[in-house]
Amino acid sequence: AGMVTFGAACDLIGRKNAGTLTSLLMIVGIAGMTFFDNANTSTLFITFSVFFGVFGSGVGGEYPISASGAAAYHVVNTEAALLDDEDQHHRRVLLETTRTVRRGETISLVFAMQGIGAVLGSIILLCLVYFSNQSRIQCDQPSSNSTGNNPYALSGIWRSFYLIGLLTVVLLLLY
Repeated sequence: AGMVTFGAACDLIGRKNAGTLTSLLMIVGIAGMTFFDNANTSTLFITFSVFFGVFGSGVGGEYPISASGAAAYHVVNTEAALLDDEDQHHRRVLLETTRTVRRGETISLVFAMQGIGAVLGSIILLCLVYFSNQSRIQCDQPSSNSTGNNPYALSGIWRSFYLIGLLTVVLLLLY
């Protein structure tokens, strides 16, 4: 939904405002998932589904905004190149050659960072599980559920994990 709607939103409100809106949607979605609490599991599931949808729309909106930003950057550079004198043209050609040579490296790094992010996120989650003392099954304790884990500790684990994501998105908005 975000990919479909934010392309048109860029045309209506501008790329910068649409980018801010996608960041705000991500913040509202992940903040809702982090801080909303309800004892009724049906209500919790429905609410989380809504907040996850809001978050996902914001994430999906980032894709067309990034693509249109890259396309606009190329158009601006092409138009500016027409006004260059000989010296500026030579510098622009050298800069573009450097970018072209490193383009494959840059694309590889972008995709590698997705993998690094997945591994780092898993490590953080494992550390949260370990340090909350939920890595062992202890069914004999009365406060534990059928798997031996404390539901309150588990709630704290995933809320902490989402909070880390929330702080990251807030930094994205500030950037």
